[in-house]
Amino acid sequence: MDCLDFSCFMLNEAEAMAAICLVLKKEDEAKWRACADELKKRINEYLWDEEDGYYYDRLPAGGEFHKVKTVASFLPLFTGACTDRIARLLSEKLKDERTFNTYLPLPSVARNDEAFSLDMWRGAVWVNYNYMIAEGLKRYGFNAQADELILTTAKEISRFYHTDGVIYEMYDPDGLVSPRCIPRKGTPTEPYDTRVRYQVIRDYGWSSSLFAAMVLENPQLFN
Repeated sequence: MDCLDFSCFMLNEAEAMAAICLVLKKEDEAKWRACADELKKRINEYLWDEEDGYYYDRLPAGGEFHKVKTVASFLPLFTGACTDRIARLLSEKLKDERTFNTYLPLPSVARNDEAFSLDMWRGAVWVNYNYMIAEGLKRYGFNAQADELILTTAKEISRFYHTDGVIYEMYDPDGLVSPRCIPRKGTPTEPYDTRVRYQVIRDYGWSSSLFAAMVLENPQLFN
C-alpha cells in the first residue's frame, strides 16, 4: 500500500533534516525542504478522500483507497501536511463519540469500524499517537482540544499505574478492561511471564517517556 503513516513519518524526518542542515549551515537544507514539500503535496493528492473526509492508505494495484478509519488519518495534523480547512474537518471528526472520541481517545481503529478489536493496532489506544495528534492540534490552534486529549490520556495512564504499578504499552478505549488483559496477538496469560509473548508489555518505553513529556510540557494542566 501507499501508506499514510509512513508518508507522514518520512515528511517529519525530511523537515527534521532540513532543520539540522540549517543549524549546521549545510547546503542540503534546500534539498530536504523540497523533499518535505513534495511529500505534503503527494499526501494530499493521493491519500486524502474528499468524499469521506478522511486520509486513507491507498492500494497501488487498482488505486482504490483502503477504507479503514484509523488513528493514522490524523497524522497530517502532526506533520502540518493538511490545509487549515482539512485540519478543521479532522478536528471535528475527533469529537465523534461513535468513532474516535471514546472514553479514552483515540482508538487505533474507529470504534464503529467493522475491523475494530482490542488487539494491538486494531483498536487499542497508543500513547505515542495521542501525543503526536495533540501536538498536531496545537499546531493548528486547537489548543483546548489538545489539552483535553493530553489530560485524559495522562489520567488513564495514572489510573492503572496506581492499581497495577506499571505503565502499559496500550489501553482500552472504553476503559473497561485492564491493559494486562488486552489481547496481544493472542490471549494473555497470568501470572505475567516475560518469556511469554502474548501479553501487553509493561513499563513500555514510549508510553513511559511520553507520559513524562505530557506532564512536563503542560504543567498548567497538572497543577
